[in-house]
Amino acid sequence: MDSPKLNLGLLLDTYLVPAWIYTAIERTVDSEAAQFSLVVLREPDGKVLRGKGELVARWYTAIDEKVFVRGSRATEPKSLKKLLAKAAVIPVKPIHTEMGYSLREYDLKKIKSFDLDILIRVGFDPLCGQILSCPCYGVWEYFSPCRPYGYWEVMQGSTSTQMAIRMLPKDGGPARILFSAAALTYPFSPARNANRSLWKAASFLPRQLGALGTQGEERYFQQIKTQDEGNSSFISDGKFQPPSIAAQAGWIGRLLVKNAKEMLSRKLTRDAWFLMYDLSENEATPFHDYRKIIPPPNRFWADPHVVQKDNSYYIFFEEFDALEKRGHISVLTVNANGQVQDSVPVLKQSYHLSYPCVFEWNGRFYMVPESSEHRTIDLYECVEFPRSEEHTSELQSQFRIS
Repeated sequence: MDSPKLNLGLLLDTYLVPAWIYTAIERTVDSEAAQFSLVVLREPDGKVLRGKGELVARWYTAIDEKVFVRGSRATEPKSLKKLLAKAAVIPVKPIHTEMGYSLREYDLKKIKSFDLDILIRVGFDPLCGQILSCPCYGVWEYFSPCRPYGYWEVMQGSTSTQMAIRMLPKDGGPARILFSAAALTYPFSPARNANRSLWKAASFLPRQLGALGTQGEERYFQQIKTQDEGNSSFISDGKFQPPSIAAQAGWIGRLLVKNAKEMLSRKLTRDAWFLMYDLSENEATPFHDYRKIIPPPNRFWADPHVVQKDNSYYIFFEEFDALEKRGHISVLTVNANGQVQDSVPVLKQSYHLSYPCVFEWNGRFYMVPESSEHRTIDLYECVEFPRSEEHTSELQSQFRIS
């Protein structure tokens, strides 16, 4: 028997939201786990006042976005109006208190009548009071330790950028982290760093709602309880104070110098991808003890796949030719003593090839390389292992991989 859909409400300042939030809501609407029956819409009450430090951060990010962000922008405004056309709307005007913003009694009564499982906060100021205990499973929100998203991590040199889904406390205690993840910080652009992190975070909400619907309340929150200690660094009130304008000016200046050095380095040097190997039985061999296999000039090697046969190791890999701007499949041999033979091309086509997947079946070796540029999935037989590849069959055609 299928579980009933979770009954959701949405706290909004406006139907116009960033594209990544729109995607999170859209995926939730399209899922089998939940449905939105209510929108709590904040009535306009004038402009939002921001400190000068935060304004500097947003100004720099807006310029940075135009320079560094390519493709879909996570912050592009999109309207939720059509997506939430079936949801009822309750306009409210929050009351300011020392603890945050609360709702009027008659607004709370209307909201309670919808018997919500969860309220999702997208907008509104920090909430307090009875609204936090109206839904069965509380008020959920996206959370990052710093705002704007992805800005301070770049400026302060943090190696990771964190995002989370959390449940606001009903009793004044700490917020509860339901799910968190960290992405590698892109060190040269706050806007590009934020763009990557926000698109990744779009999946958090529908996944957690799906998990709650599938696992049920007891199992889901028991798992969350066991994860709470690991998320202790995320437990925060989110009241991050932007540094002074002078401090930010220094950071921006250093970032511009770093970007200039990086651009000059890319003009004068070339990244070289290479292979590394170790034949010892120690699974924890440090990287500096691995042996390097360096490709010829104007080549890089990637995506290795290792086959052991007759006391030798055969490393199949993508060999990218910088002149042809196309990859093909090559192989090199490492014997039991660790001696490396020169690489040999085994499969070339008029289109790009990579990720050679080699396997043995009935005493014969076969390969399925990545060939998405050709929109096919092809099977090749190693008729004279490891150097001769013969096309056996086309497993799939007109196949698009995104």
